Amino acid sequence: MPKQAQYHLHWSPAKGQYELWEQNQLIYTFQEQERGWWFSWLGTHSSFSFQGKQGKLTLLKEPRARGTVYWYAYRSHKRRTVKQYAGRTSDLSPTHLEEIASSFAQKVSAPAELAVPVDKTVATSQNYHLQRDNKKKQSTNRQESIASPPLSSPTAQPLPLLQQKFQPPLPHISLIERKALLQKLDTIRDHKLTLITAPAGFGKTTAISQWMERNRRQEHAQPVAWLSLEQHDNDLLRFWRYLAGACQSLYAEPAQASYELLATDLFSFEIPSHELILTLLLNDIVRHGCHGILILDDYHLITDIHIHEMLTFSLDHLPPQLHMVLIGRSTPSIALAGLRSRGDLYEIQTADLRFSLQETTEFLQRLSAPALSQLPPTLSAQISTRLEGWAAGLRLLALSLQGSAAQQDLEHILMTFTGEQRAFQDYFLTEVLRAQSAERQDFLLRTSMLDRLTAEICNAVTKRSNSQLLLEEIERAGIFLEALDQAGIWYRYHALFAEAMQLEARRRLGEDVLHNLALRASQWYAQQGMHTQAVEAAFQAEDTARAAKLIEDILIREKYLILSLQSFQQENGFHTLRRWLTQLPESLLRKHPILFLGYAAALLFTLIVERPALSQGYTAKLDESVFSMQAFWATIEHLLQMAEEEFRAIMDGPRLGQTLAFRALIAREQGNLREAISYAEKSLNLLTEEEAGWYNLSLNVIGMGKIAAGQLEEAKQIFLELYALCEMLGGKRAILRAHTVLLNTINYEQGKLRQSAEYFRQMLAEAREDNDEDDIAHASLFLARLSYEWNDMQSAEEQAQEALNCGRILGNEEFEVQASLVLAHIEHARGETERARQRCRALLVRFPATSQLRTRLNREIQMTQVSFSLDLGDVSSAELWQSNLDMHMELPLIQREQEELLAARCQLVQGHTTAARNALLNLLTEAQQMGHMRSALRIQAALVLAWLAAGNIAQTRETLQTLLSYAHTEGYVRLFLDSGESMIRLLRVSLPQLREQTLIAYTHQILKAAAPTTTPSTLAYTLLAEPLSAQEERVLRELLAGRTNPEIARKLIISINTVKAHLKSIYRKLHVETRQQACEAARKLEFR
Repeated sequence: MPKQAQYHLHWSPAKGQYELWEQNQLIYTFQEQERGWWFSWLGTHSSFSFQGKQGKLTLLKEPRARGTVYWYAYRSHKRRTVKQYAGRTSDLSPTHLEEIASSFAQKVSAPAELAVPVDKTVATSQNYHLQRDNKKKQSTNRQESIASPPLSSPTAQPLPLLQQKFQPPLPHISLIERKALLQKLDTIRDHKLTLITAPAGFGKTTAISQWMERNRRQEHAQPVAWLSLEQHDNDLLRFWRYLAGACQSLYAEPAQASYELLATDLFSFEIPSHELILTLLLNDIVRHGCHGILILDDYHLITDIHIHEMLTFSLDHLPPQLHMVLIGRSTPSIALAGLRSRGDLYEIQTADLRFSLQETTEFLQRLSAPALSQLPPTLSAQISTRLEGWAAGLRLLALSLQGSAAQQDLEHILMTFTGEQRAFQDYFLTEVLRAQSAERQDFLLRTSMLDRLTAEICNAVTKRSNSQLLLEEIERAGIFLEALDQAGIWYRYHALFAEAMQLEARRRLGEDVLHNLALRASQWYAQQGMHTQAVEAAFQAEDTARAAKLIEDILIREKYLILSLQSFQQENGFHTLRRWLTQLPESLLRKHPILFLGYAAALLFTLIVERPALSQGYTAKLDESVFSMQAFWATIEHLLQMAEEEFRAIMDGPRLGQTLAFRALIAREQGNLREAISYAEKSLNLLTEEEAGWYNLSLNVIGMGKIAAGQLEEAKQIFLELYALCEMLGGKRAILRAHTVLLNTINYEQGKLRQSAEYFRQMLAEAREDNDEDDIAHASLFLARLSYEWNDMQSAEEQAQEALNCGRILGNEEFEVQASLVLAHIEHARGETERARQRCRALLVRFPATSQLRTRLNREIQMTQVSFSLDLGDVSSAELWQSNLDMHMELPLIQREQEELLAARCQLVQGHTTAARNALLNLLTEAQQMGHMRSALRIQAALVLAWLAAGNIAQTRETLQTLLSYAHTEGYVRLFLDSGESMIRLLRVSLPQLREQTLIAYTHQILKAAAPTTTPSTLAYTLLAEPLSAQEERVLRELLAGRTNPEIARKLIISINTVKAHLKSIYRKLHVETRQQACEAARKLEFR
């Protein structure tokens, strides 16, 4: 009896509609006039049965030349099969089908000789079981509708084969060469079986056809046979007939046995056994030298278990010179374990077929408009990510670009495309969704809103119990679903496919159903502790009240909201939190005041991430950027103010303490340190012991306030306490490093350069391991300052440049300015002063005084400029700076000390020696009392020059001796070099008075560093109380040469008494008493 059709279209008198069924499942219901969906379905299917008002018939699609297809109608009656041309796909309306059914009703009652003969190739499955005796009676009356050339055997009369099934598609001229994929396909020759499996549109057939073309052009090309499979090839005899036919092109000589057996008249009652078919086929393959590659395309359409079993047997006995390739959307149901274990199986899967970023870019540039010949890299990356390497998606996207010539239009399309666009929607519906059973379609639509799928959540959402089975079936069928783990527990849909299904779900199911599905998902996520996903699903369900409560629960669980927010960090969550909270009305936020706090946190930390863009905005659109930043801070202030009001109203002291601690943080970020300290102190009175994170935050702000006030020792104790607390709480390395930065900042200001350098080196190595740009910048900046002080200019430049680069990446203005100032000092020290001044001018333009932070940085830049001007003798610039200096502005004490030190230097250059000296003495006393040793040393260096200018040589030498004693332990060098040539002269002169070897060696080190920029012959003694005369210099040189008094007298043509008089004067001026001491002093002075 004929095989039952898989799809049935019939008229329902009760409903007055046509219904399309797949076996026992209803797929679609429509009126006669609703033809759009019906024609789309016909485009993707090749057969169905029809039961209409006028009768019944079977429809089969038959391909013809040049890619055209036609439909034929069949009707069997009393062992006669009648065939009639039905038309193209667009002709098969229900009305037309009724007309054909009516025509057939008349034909089946006509005499047998009037019936139209049947194409046996198509009729295989329908007439498989006709009796042999009936076949003999009718064989003389049948005619063949498809001609086929006879084989070499004179006796074989094979049934015709559709030759197009043996023709592979030709590679399109627009294809790009995918070298990596083609190299993988070359492995086909090394394995018995190659599987190429991926969902629709991933370019399986295209890739293999491109490889075949390349193989054909090679010198030792292997023969390749091709067979395109269809759904009606599930008839066992038909399948093996076509496979045997495909093998004919691989034989070295004609092979007939198996082909003649399979080519027997299909109306024969005697069917050859499976064993006989395979035995003859395999014998032919071996006997007649069958070699090469046999490719079966669309093997996923083969579902007959007997075919799978026979193919498995064939593969097990396939000779080594023959290789088989199966192409399909799913893994075939053949035994693969044995092939895999023996190394006979090679698999090319979706991941191998995905287009790379480079291939995506090349493809779009080749197929789209000339305006995209230089596709922006970021846009290419975005497209590649969205398409996930899907080849058909690339072509559909390219089609959507046609007609858009403007660069802006093209880029907009590429940036905004989704699975809901018409081209993608049509593809997914016609090629994928409508080819599935009704159950699968319903499952796909109802689960498409899930980012990740597992059987449990699918059961919860769809109210099913067989979701695991469906997920496994859908994955095997290659329906844009991929497993995310080896166990097959979690899955995900291709993003574009999911978007297309979501749109179709809205059309078929309606918004109310989708909201209900999302609500079920949210409930399941919450039960599983998947809080972020629960919130997202609540928003999908448009249940904002539930979303608000879920977000509140997350924030409550975060004890140290600002310091960790671990739930959000794992999901790049500050952006997520910000997105969530922008969707909630203020009235709902007031019911959950902790959301105000979370909202402010999200804004602050997204600012930290987005600072580079904001920083660039200051250069491009200064006014607009400044305004946006002011609005930004105002928004945060508004949120914190509302949080404070709500917590005060409900008398929630701990939450109020958190809010005040947060306000302290915000004030500190804006540079309002006094206000920050006030908030921090208030918060400490409200926070409980359980709020350790917030307590630490407030204490940190207070510690920074202590640093700003110059109270370094008190600040150190606070940060040591914080470090210990963080260690006890198991704080992350980044948090511990933050305290390390502050502790070492204190060490640096206390003049402990070596200890500071050791800790910063350790910190830099750790920060590099963690890829922490912020701490890399901190460590590099301080190491650059230390290297500069030690006169290691190359290291200082490298470290400062790294800190500058990090600062630009982070958008951190403090890092940018401070690192740039170190580079400016390096340039000035190298004699490139104009370049250094230009760098400072550029900084002033880039960072105008528009905020407290920028005002402080602006003053530091100006101070550096004035310092360079003084070194060049530019007194007018210094005077102008001094006259405009606002001494009442609140600044960190150490910065204030530096400004007052520079002002004293200005007075000294202007000749106000006494005023300068008194100012320096006061500054020195205050700096020493506060423990600001770095500042104290710089003040002492300036004071040395002030005493020298006053003519007080004794006080000059005493102060210099004290300075050397303090500075040598930490190795200061630039402290002396940057003080100018007068300081270098003093150091040379002071050498004879130094007694400690460490100080002598230290002074020599400084003088050696100064050698390239000074002239020793004129600096050795010019600042002595009484300089040596020219004759005394000549006597001293002879003395250094080891000559006696008489020898000196003879050489210089003077008396011995005159020599003695000169020596006495030399001893007095050098502050020595003997010839040996005089020689030693001269050597220390590097006298030549």
